Amino acid sequence: RLTKQVLIRKTLLFLLWLIALTSACTSQRVNHGYRMKYETGSELLVSEIEQSLPLALARVEKGHQHRFKKEPVINVFATNQKFKEVTGYQAHRVAGVSKPDGLFLAPQPPAQLPGVLEHELSHVLLRQWINSYRFHITPIWFREGLATWIADGGGADTVSVEQAKQAIQTGITFRPNQIESTFFRKGAQHWNLTHHMFYRQASLFIGFIAVNYSAAWRNLLVHVHDGMSFSKAYAMSFDVDIETLWGSFIDSLD
Repeated sequence: RLTKQVLIRKTLLFLLWLIALTSACTSQRVNHGYRMKYETGSELLVSEIEQSLPLALARVEKGHQHRFKKEPVINVFATNQKFKEVTGYQAHRVAGVSKPDGLFLAPQPPAQLPGVLEHELSHVLLRQWINSYRFHITPIWFREGLATWIADGGGADTVSVEQAKQAIQTGITFRPNQIESTFFRKGAQHWNLTHHMFYRQASLFIGFIAVNYSAAWRNLLVHVHDGMSFSKAYAMSFDVDIETLWGSFIDSLD
């Protein structure tokens, strides 16, 4: 009986959350076929997004070597409070949140907007190709590294390339895993890294693979977007194990 009550409560909370998502941003604009919903007071940020959006969409599709399956809806917030109410995340911790049908952007400096936009759109595109379960068991370093690499560092703004390289060379780093658990996740906290350090390091590794193993990288993207598990996709794409690949990456930093 207790379990049934808990289930009912969770269902009601989920329904309330869905209502909040659909009603939070009531104003709309259509730009290049992509719809934006925005909270009153965020018009300046919306204008910045309109200017950045065409290039951001093109860069994300090029980086994934796949197109969006459907047009993402971009929700823009004027206040941190409303962003938290809708997404459940505090704006000082995350700049945006992705869902398969679009993304939610917190208030932020215009200078950071293009990178954040591309980073979150990368997550949206991947989520459109694979289901939510598969997305969450895809190694965090891969999906965050891919998004940061595509966004040219967007999402890791407080850590420079040189700072990330120096940390890796001194052993302050993550190690690429092929299997991710929904309960024991190997994100930044697991490796005792800040999120920006973790994202920047992962993006450097992604860039190394994409440049030096371009054919295998292309195959990996195809298999991952087809919904194959990351470990199987990697095995079918590369003839070198990921530990050896990581070692080659470390050597390249010298």
